[in-house]
Order: sequence, then C-alpha cells, then structure tokens
Amino acid sequence: MRHALTPSVLIALALAFAGARPSLAGPPIDIDGVFGDWDGVAVLATDAAGDSSGELDVLALRARSEGTVLSLKLDLRNPVNLSNGSTVNATLKLVVTAPSGRTLTVDFRGRKAYYDGQSSSVVPWPNIGFECLPTASSTSWEMRMDLSPIGVQVGQTVSMNFSTADSLASAASYTLVDPVSDVTRRVIDRRPCTDLRVASLNTEQTGFNDATRRPKLLRIVDAANADVYCFQEEYSGNTANLISHLNSTDPLENGASWNVVRQTELFIASHYPLIAVAMGDQHFGAVVLNPGREMLIITNHPKCCGYQGTSEDVKRITQATDAINNLALFRAGQKGANLVAYKDVPVVVVGDWNLVGSTTPLDLWLAPNAPDMKRELVVNQIGDEASTWKSGDGLDFWPGALDLFIHSRATLFPRQVVGLHTSELNAGELAALGLQAGDSDATDHRMIIADLGLFPSAEMNGDGFVNGDDYDAFASYFESGDLAADLNQDGFVNGDDYDSFASAFEVGC
Repeated sequence: MRHALTPSVLIALALAFAGARPSLAGPPIDIDGVFGDWDGVAVLATDAAGDSSGELDVLALRARSEGTVLSLKLDLRNPVNLSNGSTVNATLKLVVTAPSGRTLTVDFRGRKAYYDGQSSSVVPWPNIGFECLPTASSTSWEMRMDLSPIGVQVGQTVSMNFSTADSLASAASYTLVDPVSDVTRRVIDRRPCTDLRVASLNTEQTGFNDATRRPKLLRIVDAANADVYCFQEEYSGNTANLISHLNSTDPLENGASWNVVRQTELFIASHYPLIAVAMGDQHFGAVVLNPGREMLIITNHPKCCGYQGTSEDVKRITQATDAINNLALFRAGQKGANLVAYKDVPVVVVGDWNLVGSTTPLDLWLAPNAPDMKRELVVNQIGDEASTWKSGDGLDFWPGALDLFIHSRATLFPRQVVGLHTSELNAGELAALGLQAGDSDATDHRMIIADLGLFPSAEMNGDGFVNGDDYDAFASYFESGDLAADLNQDGFVNGDDYDSFASAFEVGC
C-alpha cells in the first residue's frame, strides 16, 4: 500500500475529490435517535400546542418510506418518555390506515401494536419491524414500521392520525414511493492501528451459569476477538469459572491466559494484567496494563426502569454523580498508591446504562465541567439502527438503546463501535465469525465491540482500509462541516483536522 504523499499534496487531492462528489437525493433514515437525516424532510402535519389530554401533546409529524416500510419523526411539546409515564396521563396512539381500510395501531404508553382495532390481539414488535428511538426522555422520536402486514403496497397512499391523548385536526396522508436502499453490512475485523479492542455484554441474569445459553454466549465472546470484555448481570457469576471459560474459548487464538476482576455483578476480563478501581455504586473500573497504551475501562449497570422523575431515575443520577466523583479522585491520584502512575490514562465507560428515564445520567458525564468525555454512537453491524436491547418475546417495551459507549475526548479515538446481533447475519457472515443465527438469543442485549486508538485515524469510509478512497470521504465531511471530519475531536472542523488526516494517512492508519 502506498502512502508517500506530503500533507500539501494530500490536501490538494482531497479538495479536488470534494468538488467531484455526486449529489444525493437524500440520505436514508437511520433509526438511531439522531435526527440530522430528517433535515430537508417537509413537515407532513402540525397540531396546535396545548390541546392534549396530558403530557403527550403532538406538534409535528414528518414521513419517509423505503418500500413498504414507513419512517416517521414525531415531535411533542414536552420532554417525556414515549413508552412510559404516569398513569394520570393518557396514552398516545398512532393509527395508520391502508387503502383497504385495514389499520395498524401503535399504542405508545400501552407498549403494544395491533391490527384492525383488535387491541387484545397484540402483534410482536418484530412482526412489523418496529424500531423507535431515543429510549430516554425527549421531545422528538423517530420510528419505523413495516406496513405490508396490513396489505400496503409501494405506490399506495396511507393516512395517519393520533388518538386518545391528542389528535390531528385532520388525518395526514402519505404515499409510499421511495425505493428500498441497500442495507449497510459491516465487517467487524479489527480496524487498522487499533490499540485496544473492548467488548461489552449484559449476559441477562448470569447467562454464563446457564448450561444452555453458555455455549452461545461464548461463541459471541470468541467472535468478538477482544482484548477486554465487560460483562453485566453476572449476579451469581464466579471469577474462576469465567477465567476457565475464557482460557478454553481462547478468543485471540494465541493461548493467552485471562485475568478477571469483579464488583458484584460487574466483571472485567483481559489477557493484559488488570488493576481494579472502585467507581461507586453500579460502576466498576480496571486499569488495563497494555504497555504504553494503558487505559481505564469502566463498566456500569445503573438502576433499572421507571421514567423521567421517578425514584429509579433519581437513583441513576445519584449513581452517575458518584462515579464521576470517583473518576475525579482517580485523576487526582487519590484512589491508591498503585494507581497514581495511571491517573492520566484515557477512559472508557461502556455497559448497560439503563437510560430509560431522563438523559441526566449521560448529560452529567458529557457536561463541559465533567471529565471531558464524548459519546460514540453504537450502530448495528447490519443496518444503521442503534437499538441494543430487545424483549425476549417481542412484546411490551420495543427495542431500545440501553448500552452506551463514551470515551475521553482528547486522548482516545474510536475506529469503530458496533453492535452485534447474530440473527441479522447471513450464512457467510455467520461462518466467518464462527457463529450460529440464534446465538444472540442467549441474552436480551447486543454485544458492543469498540476498536480504540490513541491517535486519529484516516480510515474514513468504513471499509477497514486506508487508501485513496478515504480522500473523498474526508473531503466531503470537511466541505459540509460534518463533525465526522473533526479528527482531533476538539469540536471544530478546520485545518487542524487536515493535519491529523495527513499524519494518520502517511503511516497507514
């Protein structure tokens, strides 16, 4: 591979490639809880503020389609949790009507879907491919549902309205004419110049102790090929047993001996030596002694359930505050003499955040006066959705983004952060990873896999290689001011990022 280009030549080439970019009709809608792909999508319907029964007050609705799949962006007046709240507030129902008269109803607070008004015949969320994010409190949501089960075909017009808590003055109509876009399929090979690969998985009620589920979980562990594993919900887990499982599985296929530390249900494992770091209630850390590339990895599993303002939400906020205070002590060299030498290492927080109420627990970590952390969106290996949890039977709560990944902004540069779910892989992908289609059914969470580097990467287009194709990708981001071009993660897209790109490219990273 050739990289012998000076920064000045590289910049000139990048600008030239930028001018040759084709224009796109518009990006597909990714259900990830980030709304930038709705820019330019016209408002389909509006509703007056203050006319609802309770807090679920509809303001606006937007729509897009791919084949028979309808995507919607819903704006409400108040920041709430769409799927949960006080029973004093009426639920909000979305009713989609096909030309034939058949209907699909989504009852948001009732957490169910059904056809043709038959509310007692609940349709599992996977049957309509339903996704809706964010899971935490918001004033906006994006969602996706397949209308083919009620007979809708491409080219037909459907009508939509809301009921119970609020409704539109008249139903909104939308014609499904947009084609199906190609599904993004990612290869989860370790990215170039990765200094540490970290994987995280909630094993659901001590999954490693279940003789039926354990082989499935260990195949996922093996496929991840990680340097560090974080596990949650290993309530009755055993350190010695986990070491034995990892040694026999040999994820790196090098015969390495594994080390494990734990705090109650939270386990951290690595083939590198570990120094445990107490981080407070439902947060636990370990310094990973990768020589010259040491990092503090924190895993968490805050209080479950509730919604914005409940005692569970308050508890999550308290737990986050406690962990941040413990990190401040770590940074000050006050967590023990054996940790002083590592007080300035990069930090990762990854786990099952249970962010189902307010966003405050995450906001505290990301606040300007906090430990200078940045969130990296977890996207699925297949597709661009960001849900990491699903109910076992597909009922009640729809898929949610519970597993989050944040990292030191200035000193750590993720190469990729993906969620793995085996049911989405084709036969070739399963075989390449040594997996079976039902392996992810061993738990209700996706495994999160993150490749981390200590300096920026020039691998911009997600193909796993650093070559000329990355010029165009970087230049397009730079031209539009997209923060994907903010390689030094200072919050700005400017000439410093060209320098970072050139430096990384010249060493093949």
